[in-house]
Amino acid sequence: MSTVVLIDEEGAHAKSTAALRLLPHLGFPYRFLARVGLAVPVSLRDAAYAFVGRNRSTFSNYLPFSHRIEDHRDCMLGLDGKSVAEASSGKPKS
Repeated sequence: MSTVVLIDEEGAHAKSTAALRLLPHLGFPYRFLARVGLAVPVSLRDAAYAFVGRNRSTFSNYLPFSHRIEDHRDCMLGLDGKSVAEASSGKPKS
């Protein structure tokens, strides 16, 4: 996966805009963080989004989040019976 995409009633959103538009659904304090983040110019937000994406393994060493993507299979579309690794590689299931 190369980026997050959100399709909602206002259209399709990608990268930092998609991520920030998801935050209000998580309640406080994320709702506030989304408002502040969306006030930042898109070019700066997307640059920060790309930086974090390139360095997410480094960041994950310091954050208490689970990055075992297979634990979240039920939240993903388009796996068609494949593992997450098989679906993201583009290779057919053997």
